[in-house]
Amino acid sequence: MRPNCRPVVPPRMLTCPRFARSKWITRHERVLFHELYYFRDLRDLIKVFRPAPLEALQTALLSPQTYLGKSSCDPTNVTTMPDTTLLFMRYLESGKMINLYDWFEAFSSTLQVPPPTDADDEAQVERRREVQARFMRGFHELDYLGLLKGTKRKPDHVLKTVFMVGEDEGEGFLDGQRAGAQAAADA
Repeated sequence: MRPNCRPVVPPRMLTCPRFARSKWITRHERVLFHELYYFRDLRDLIKVFRPAPLEALQTALLSPQTYLGKSSCDPTNVTTMPDTTLLFMRYLESGKMINLYDWFEAFSSTLQVPPPTDADDEAQVERRREVQARFMRGFHELDYLGLLKGTKRKPDHVLKTVFMVGEDEGEGFLDGQRAGAQAAADA
């Protein structure tokens, strides 16, 4: 190799960056659906990369019409609401431990099923069994979601594992977490 030898750059390569900059590289705002890939706000990044599954679960259980459609369940008509939603509403009203029999009675009274008597006819007994099956299905769905835990001391009670709605200030359990994330994002 010769000393003081510089590589020779063809003249068209010198103009290449100007060419690429002018025709091939454009602003990201001009790209179709650029909102899917580019973020300007840090809060949007936090929403995408740190989702709040408990908040989505609470929304789905308290207002199922947002997911199921307005025609499938009417919030004013209890009979059109899913059983899991009815049980979750009673879940929020209870304390730390829930008595299963009381929870079932509250569920059946919500569905307007009379309490059992000795003189019940076959249709009432069948209706009561249907309500009991619906209760068990909703109960197991809440258990599957991780909202309930069995106890060893009292077999007819379950423990609440998640307290979503604050009772003191009316502030949701997750609003405090959201405020903490907002403060971290602003810092």
